[in-house]
Amino acid sequence: KLYENYNCEGTRLSEVLDELSRDTGASYYINSSLAFNFVIPADYPTVTVPTDINEISESIEAYDLVTVQTVIGAQKETEEQAESILSWTGNYWDLQFQVTTITGMTINGKIALHGIKDIDTDPSITFWYEVGSRRISINPYATFIPDEGDLVACLYKGYLNITATETNDTLIAQLQALNGTSGRIEAVHNDESILTFTDAYNKAVELLAKNGEVTKTVTLKTHSLTASALNNKWVLNLTDAKISGIYYVTARTITRFANEFECTVTLKNKSADLRPGSSLYKSTKSTNTAVNTSTTKPDTVADCVAIARENYIELSCNKVAQELNNTLKWYRWEIKKSIAGEWSGASVVLTDTNSGQYFFDRSIDGYPEASDLAGWSVRVMAVDIYGNDADNYSNVTGIVTTTYGTWEGYTPILSPIISHRNIVINITAPAQAQNRTRYGNIRYRISIQKPIDGYDDTIWYKPASGENPYTDEDNWKATDQTNNYSEVVNTWQQV
Repeated sequence: KLYENYNCEGTRLSEVLDELSRDTGASYYINSSLAFNFVIPADYPTVTVPTDINEISESIEAYDLVTVQTVIGAQKETEEQAESILSWTGNYWDLQFQVTTITGMTINGKIALHGIKDIDTDPSITFWYEVGSRRISINPYATFIPDEGDLVACLYKGYLNITATETNDTLIAQLQALNGTSGRIEAVHNDESILTFTDAYNKAVELLAKNGEVTKTVTLKTHSLTASALNNKWVLNLTDAKISGIYYVTARTITRFANEFECTVTLKNKSADLRPGSSLYKSTKSTNTAVNTSTTKPDTVADCVAIARENYIELSCNKVAQELNNTLKWYRWEIKKSIAGEWSGASVVLTDTNSGQYFFDRSIDGYPEASDLAGWSVRVMAVDIYGNDADNYSNVTGIVTTTYGTWEGYTPILSPIISHRNIVINITAPAQAQNRTRYGNIRYRISIQKPIDGYDDTIWYKPASGENPYTDEDNWKATDQTNNYSEVVNTWQQV
């Protein structure tokens, strides 16, 4: 059997030898050159059964008998999965696989934000999830949630266990006929070094073959020192004792009477030298074991950067080195929103990569200007899978607003064009001193008043649109004055 990579660091040699012998169905010994040798039963020497055997007895044990063998290997991440629920009901949704990461979610085609359950309580977060759980639930603080009957979709990656089960149907039928039971004797073997379904199936077949027959032990006496040597193979065909088959010498006791020797010999149909075939136990082997001690705290994160965008702050930092102590649960970002504020009151964002976004909470943050963000600061800390924080936070950084725009209003520039009773007003924005992009959907409200004797210059009217000026002199203003303005984008015209 070939092992491309066998890792046994920190393991006793005897345990390694036992495991290798179990995997190959062999026994081992040390030769005169201090080298380990493994011998499988097929290579044991076959000897002629002595003719002087006597005091023969046989015992049969079924403690290691297995008819259903299950092998559980490592967890395997799925390809990206796309699932949808055509008509939303209730407060949660169970996906097909346990979640590792979520790429995105939508409600009726509109993007809905997602976050970690009980951690991301921001009202802009619609859905909660937990790594390792199939359940997607509604954030009770969310302002945007699906209604009954909405179409909800999720793009995510999950994981599944590599598992294989093999049954010995022939032996099951024999046991059913023998004692009226179900015939199912099940065993489970855990081995996280198994990375494919094929390897899991082959391992199940191998273990089932080893444990597919009862253990028969024969004891007898003989004078032959040669035939009774350990690991010799005997082919028994004792008709009177109803004992037949291949047996291996597993133990012997030599007694001397005067000038003669008598050997009490133990033979078994399997488990020669107590190792081959003895695989019936619930074993667990891991190839990714991390030790939770104070020496395994994750590294301190470096180069934290925060850049303001229209609707969020873009967060990034250097990725920690790929070391055992840096097996991370997440990066924890903290956003402090004033110079005098305490970090204990900071907003928190958790990400499973070294980048993320803090979305402005409009009900709390409003629509901040670059000057408002000048007092904000950000830091980040690595947290490992055991919940251990790094010894230190990253550098504290301010918010970069170089490319950030503005939400501030302004006095527009009006450019009227008048012809008889027709008027067209083109509306433009003045130049920005910092050349900042203006955010939001810009709209202008147009009101009108007619300066005649006795008019009130504090009262403005909604201008008429399509009224006939020749039928009534008051048709310069609209009949419906529910609002005293018309809302336009860039141009207003009255004919």
